[in-house]
Amino acid sequence: MKHVLSKSKLLAGHAVVCLAFVILLLLAWQADPGVADENRLLENLQAAALFLALALSLVNLAPLRRQPPPYIAAGLAVLFLSLFLRELDVEKLGLPDVLTFLGSGTGRNLLLGLLWGVVLLGVLRNRHRLKEDALAYLRSPLLYYLLAAAAFYLVGEAMDKKLLPLAKPVRVFWEETAECLAAFWCVLGTVVWTAANSFRRPFDDKPKSR
Repeated sequence: MKHVLSKSKLLAGHAVVCLAFVILLLLAWQADPGVADENRLLENLQAAALFLALALSLVNLAPLRRQPPPYIAAGLAVLFLSLFLRELDVEKLGLPDVLTFLGSGTGRNLLLGLLWGVVLLGVLRNRHRLKEDALAYLRSPLLYYLLAAAAFYLVGEAMDKKLLPLAKPVRVFWEETAECLAAFWCVLGTVVWTAANSFRRPFDDKPKSR
């Protein structure tokens, strides 16, 4: 019971922080509506947050750490890389041609397809423990953060599809804000998850079979 309450308090605390973040973004937008434009403040915040989530996911693959199953950490890393490349206009950054190719268009699709294929291979190789791993992570705080992120991405998608009768500047602001919140919940989840993996394996407290 105490563990459940601590998770609830942690999530509630992060929700308050995100509310304060929304207020700050709203004040910034009122001062300069251009912050919601393409490649401006809100999109840059999303890209930075997703890059941090990607980096933290890769940290969990380090061999000297108490790790989760590698295919889970790798899957999260590829997920965050997919979202990061979705937000980043690589072709406008003046990077070497090979990086521009891998980060945009057909090259990006090929790269992500290959990486998701590697993750799927890891899942298939560990199919004997897949149910056990899935149940363990369904009970972990990480799931709640990812569900919150998914909910905010759905809100952003609703704004993008013009499902609400809002003026374009308002709709664009709330679309970008929702996606910012989604990215930050990804970061918060990976921070909590990485900290937990520093001290114990996610399955160490699992009852042993007799």
